Amino acid sequence: MDRPRNKIIVDRIVRFENLLVELGEVFAQLNIPFDGTLGVAAKSEYRADRRPYQEVFNDQQRRIIEKAFAREIELHGYRFEP
Repeated sequence: MDRPRNKIIVDRIVRFENLLVELGEVFAQLNIPFDGTLGVAAKSEYRADRRPYQEVFNDQQRRIIEKAFAREIELHGYRFEP
């Protein structure tokens, strides 16, 4: 985003949940070899609480997150699933 956070200033946003597939597409477009791995441990290996986020956040926490990240949530098409 630009400084006032009004405009996306990159050509593409890669979603974390599709990281390897989308990186493969980006690298292919740029003619950069990519073997489909990052060579680092997955983020999920460091997460102690493995419950779905719907069970982790209460309603108040959800509202705080929705307010703090409203622009990003809207911009990327995210939403809290029931």
